[in-house]
Formats: sequence, C-alpha cells, structure tokens
Amino acid sequence: MYYEELNVDVALSYVEFWNTRNRIPVTERLRETLENFMKFQDIHLRDAEYHTAHLLTRRRFESTSVGMAVPDSVCTSRAGGINWNPSYLQIQQGATILSHMIGHNLGIKHDEDGGCDCKDEFGCIMSTEVLGTPDLHSRMFSRCSYKDWDISLNMGIANCLTLDPQVSHGLGHLPQHGHS
Repeated sequence: MYYEELNVDVALSYVEFWNTRNRIPVTERLRETLENFMKFQDIHLRDAEYHTAHLLTRRRFESTSVGMAVPDSVCTSRAGGINWNPSYLQIQQGATILSHMIGHNLGIKHDEDGGCDCKDEFGCIMSTEVLGTPDLHSRMFSRCSYKDWDISLNMGIANCLTLDPQVSHGLGHLPQHGHS
C-alpha cells in the first residue's frame, strides 16, 4: 500500500508464528533483540527466499523507539529489522512501522536527516516520529525519501527487487517447530 508511491511491490513470501514461545530472547533492549534476530535469521531462515526479514513484536523497548532495521541491507543476508506492533486492533500502526523499517533496509534515511519537512498533516513514513499523533498515522513518503530511493537504485542496492519473489513454504504450509 505505501510502497506503490515508490513503484515497489511488497510480497509476503514467508511467515512464521511463534504462538507458544519466542525462539530468540526478545528483551526491552532494542539493539540486543535485533542482534538476536539477525543470528536467528542466519541460522533458521537460511533456506527461505526473501529480500528482508522482520520480527514483529508487542514487546515495548526501553527507549521510545518503535523498532530498528539494518540500513542499506536489502538483497543481503543482513537485511532485517524488528518492529514494535503496539496493537493488533490498529493494524495501520503496525503497517506504518513496518514500512518505516523496510524503508531503512532500502536505503531511505529519516526525513529529518535530509532536512525535509513533511507536507502531509498525518506525517511522513520516514519521519523519526513515524506514528505522529495518536490515531493519525503517516501515510506517504517525503521528497527526501524519493531522493534516497533513487540513490539506492542508482547504487544497485536493490537489484534483487527486479526479480519475482519465490514463495518458500506458502502461507498455508508453514514449517512445524512446535510453536506454529
């Protein structure tokens, strides 16, 4: 939905639900949790076909941050991030946060880093205040985001995105690990 503006199709190619227990330590320390997820990704997602992997969690982090992602990493084995999903009842919040973190994987920086002002009353996706005001969620990319995306494309960071995604297990046939 958000990435149509950038002419990028986002497809879900693999999903794993951890219903009974977390498969990694998920703590309030953001960087530690990201490192734990990156190690998990290296070992357990090795055979999955994806361009970036993200962990969505309801766990609050010790800072006011809503997540963290590895910048400029799409199309590499380090492409990933963690995302706080504040409420399953407000899916738009989770989608906005995930879009923001994937933006970092794609090489898009915070709007404030490029001196951009967001012209939308709801705020822009790559703002450091991605959730904006309560019940109003960022819904568009700024001109700085477009510029960063063009730079990423010209540098070849996102070359793998020109290929069609491969579905690893299909959403109806998830791997069984005793927690799905």
